[in-house]
Amino acid sequence: MFPNGFKLDEDNLWYVDDKDIKKSPIYFPKVGVFYNRNVQCFYKVEGIDNLIIKNTRKYPLLFNQTRNRKLLKELLLREKDMPNVDVPKAYLKENNRVTGMFVPYYPKSVSYTRLTNYYSKDDVLKIYNHDNDADYNLLLLCLETLGVLKELYDAGIVYLDIHDGNFLIYNNGVKVIDFEPGFVKITKNKERYQYQIVNKYLQLARQLLYKLYFSEYISIYGSNFQEAEDSIKKLEKLIKR
Repeated sequence: MFPNGFKLDEDNLWYVDDKDIKKSPIYFPKVGVFYNRNVQCFYKVEGIDNLIIKNTRKYPLLFNQTRNRKLLKELLLREKDMPNVDVPKAYLKENNRVTGMFVPYYPKSVSYTRLTNYYSKDDVLKIYNHDNDADYNLLLLCLETLGVLKELYDAGIVYLDIHDGNFLIYNNGVKVIDFEPGFVKITKNKERYQYQIVNKYLQLARQLLYKLYFSEYISIYGSNFQEAEDSIKKLEKLIKR
């Protein structure tokens, strides 16, 4: 996966020193008024086509910080069980700090931010098509998004950075990006976070539904995953099939 220059640390985490690679900056196009919520620089690395570096210099992670190292190792061990999640693959280090993370690169993907700003309901069928009805496809997208969050939750993984810039449509499915320390918790006390996760998800679902399909107020609600799922499914009655 990695060219020469990468090393394994004592926790079997891949890393590379900044001075040992050749990289060039790339900027994602502006969507609405946001650059994925933050003005961030990403880097392509010579010799690697499927990964890019996400710059973390503004909020550097200590490379030897116990909690972060443990979490990153655990996420990599669980990666095969999280096919919809982009777990960081390796790290860029400078002066014993993590200043960048190698994350999967999907140049042909569409973020939910771009979806709600530039796509019509008919355009959605070109990138996410599990039914011939454009309206019903959006409900399926909302349900798949909720399902990804629920799978993580059931595994004791709490993801809290839920907004339209952190979800992509890729290969007719959902991808979660920006999955990194600070917004991820592996915990035995997941129940305390369920309402927070569901509330943020419902905000995202309302944004998708309102901007793309329904002109009326979207009445979806729930304090847990099942209530949120049932609420989304009830919207099918508004669709003429």
